[in-house]
Amino acid sequence: MQGARGKGLKKVDKNVILSTLQKFRSLFSYVVDSPDRLLQEIISIFPSRYMVFPCDIIDLRIFLDKDQITFTKPLPIFSLKFAEKYLKEYSVFLVLDAQSINVDNYKYGGIQLNLTDKLNISKLLAKVIVNEPVASGSFDVVKKIVEELNIGVECLISNSIPGVSLPSPKLSINKKIYK
Repeated sequence: MQGARGKGLKKVDKNVILSTLQKFRSLFSYVVDSPDRLLQEIISIFPSRYMVFPCDIIDLRIFLDKDQITFTKPLPIFSLKFAEKYLKEYSVFLVLDAQSINVDNYKYGGIQLNLTDKLNISKLLAKVIVNEPVASGSFDVVKKIVEELNIGVECLISNSIPGVSLPSPKLSINKKIYK
């Protein structure tokens, strides 16, 4: 795993990645039950410029009010693809410009570990995504928080969680219609 700013940081132990991942409530069982499979899936995801940090609505207000995310070091951000699959229990995803983060970090496929415990998001925050299947009816609340704090970013709804966007099942052809 390569350090993004090249200050001699070349590799991080997979245990650092796994211990960071298990701090997220929806990842703990994956870390315990199939850590190697989880790491393989993460590395197979192509990193993108915009990555997300999952949170709940209460944390959202705190992060936006302070213009920073606080987390234990290293502070991870994830690809949206990874987040929608593994972090779907969180109600909000903060979309951050990962390329503009000015701290040492490691990129490992669908995760970026930032070697800090605080990340100033005032210039990094691009969007706020409400995970509507989990936070049903919360879009207006999140939008109001963003507007109240005058953040100036777009709020979107994510309905791409597997099983939610699927078309409705077809009616059986054997079904009889009575007049």
